[in-house]
Amino acid sequence: MSAKRLKAEVAGEASLESVSRLCGRLTDATGVENARLHDLRRTGATHLTGEGLSVSRFIVSQVLNHASDTGGSSAVTAIYDRNAYLSQKRHALDAWAGQIASIVSGEEARSNVVRLGL
Repeated sequence: MSAKRLKAEVAGEASLESVSRLCGRLTDATGVENARLHDLRRTGATHLTGEGLSVSRFIVSQVLNHASDTGGSSAVTAIYDRNAYLSQKRHALDAWAGQIASIVSGEEARSNVVRLGL
């Protein structure tokens, strides 16, 4: 599948079925065995809360649409708090997209690597 076609297929809203099919094609193309769509959610959540991006677990929970997570506040507060946290979720997902882009392009900054002048 061409990159252009892949980009067109995932642009906008996609059904869970089409995303699952796309995930299946990607695992077939890469030779990765036993990969599941849920693995991508777990990987994304782990990277979002990691040291590089430092997104709060509450916002990651909102990104993952875990409605029962109150972020450490009381359940009563969750009843009254009807905020969708859209800007915070957008910021988190933009940061994750930037990290993926830098990994794919080979430009990922490695803070633990010291360049030696020889």
